[in-house]
Amino acid sequence: MGSTGDAGDITPADAQTPAVGDDEAGVPSPVSDVPAEPSALPSNPQISDFPSADIDEGVYEISSAGSNRVLDVSGGSCDNGANVQQYVLNHTNAQLWDFVARQDGGYFIKSGLGD
Repeated sequence: MGSTGDAGDITPADAQTPAVGDDEAGVPSPVSDVPAEPSALPSNPQISDFPSADIDEGVYEISSAGSNRVLDVSGGSCDNGANVQQYVLNHTNAQLWDFVARQDGGYFIKSGLGD
């Protein structure tokens, strides 16, 4: 999927990477489907702590290898400044992120919940 669509048009079927907890064949792993309490983010993470990578524009689920959870907009809120958290994968728009390339080589990351 390119970046020409409105983020409000994103659906879980647009995600480009295998879901956390699924193997390469798409078979679910024994990760619980029962919502769990959100896990705390590491204290004071720095952008420089992350390796640089070339990625394609599009829609992604952002997962944490350490917690086996994904980045999620808390409560599915569409409010500006809404909190994000690590949460159990549930394939909702609150867990989809649209990466749009900037002219300076960085990316805008927009929630799949819309503008």
